[in-house]
Amino acid sequence: MRRIIEDVILSGALRYDNYKGFGDTVNFKLAGNWSITDDISLRGALSSGFRAPSMQQLYFNNISTQFVVDDVTGNLVAEEVGTFRNDSTLAQSLGIPKLTEEKSQNRSLGIVYNVTDNINVTLDYYSIDIDDRIVISNRLGKGLSPSLDAALISSGAGAGQFFLNGADTETQGIDFVATWNTEGLGGTLDFTLAANFTKTDVVSLFTPAGSGLETVPVEDVFSDQEISIIEEWQPEDRINLSALYQRDDWTVNLSLNRFGEYTVEDGGRQTYGAEILTDVKVNYFITENLSVNIGANNLFDVYPDENTIGNSRTGTIVDAQGNTIVSSPGVFKYSRRSAPFGFNGAYYYLGAEYRF
Repeated sequence: MRRIIEDVILSGALRYDNYKGFGDTVNFKLAGNWSITDDISLRGALSSGFRAPSMQQLYFNNISTQFVVDDVTGNLVAEEVGTFRNDSTLAQSLGIPKLTEEKSQNRSLGIVYNVTDNINVTLDYYSIDIDDRIVISNRLGKGLSPSLDAALISSGAGAGQFFLNGADTETQGIDFVATWNTEGLGGTLDFTLAANFTKTDVVSLFTPAGSGLETVPVEDVFSDQEISIIEEWQPEDRINLSALYQRDDWTVNLSLNRFGEYTVEDGGRQTYGAEILTDVKVNYFITENLSVNIGANNLFDVYPDENTIGNSRTGTIVDAQGNTIVSSPGVFKYSRRSAPFGFNGAYYYLGAEYRF
């Protein structure tokens, strides 16, 4: 860190890593802060980063054996289908390389404004570009390309899917935080408003160069669901308003959390509406060391939207006259794949804490 002039501070860092799995990586960070006035300052940063492949991406296997009729002999033959790790016979037959690190370029620019001694506001914009993002392919079977067919036949597999460095993505977002500290009701009150708005886009999809998947159309390798997981399965906005009240031995926390709408493509396509959850906790110190508390997470028992037909639900069967014959929510009433606040409803608690 270095103070260039009286009101400007610059800092930098350089990091070197060596991984047995994929080799060397060098990353950097540059950051600066400019105090324009005593109450207003600008800040910004530029950095690079990486993420090594996770253990499950490297070693997850989920393979089953199915018996199918051979097109030539008419006899039953065993075929393997499932998710194959990158050092499997099938992956090597296709020329699929080992996974490498994801690489990122990160930029941010923000402003800090001390409105008064008790009110503080920050606003930051950020942009994250990720190259060679690890994604999972469709389950690829015969008939997509001669090289894929040859690899499936030679390895005795009927169909397979693989983890690949196969996507470049771009994320942009805004963070806003405002705090207000004051006195009231015979004690102190601290309010915080925090909001985040984020959007991620898949800017390109690709298959490993020189592999047996290079001649397979990229839209056959990666599904709309995989793109939806990256772009849509999480809310683009999240807003939190919290209040902390303290008086003598009493502490009260109240928090309102808004989760924006999100879309899931999983057998069907459904957009789930925004919801607001309320958390509250009251704490009282009986002695300096002993306290009791009571509270609730999701006080008003809010649930996400239920799954519609085609999204893990059995659905409804009606006759020609429109009369309902069967109406069933199915096994999964709520989305089990994407629910930013879960589907367990309210949680109420009563507790005690002793500090030694």
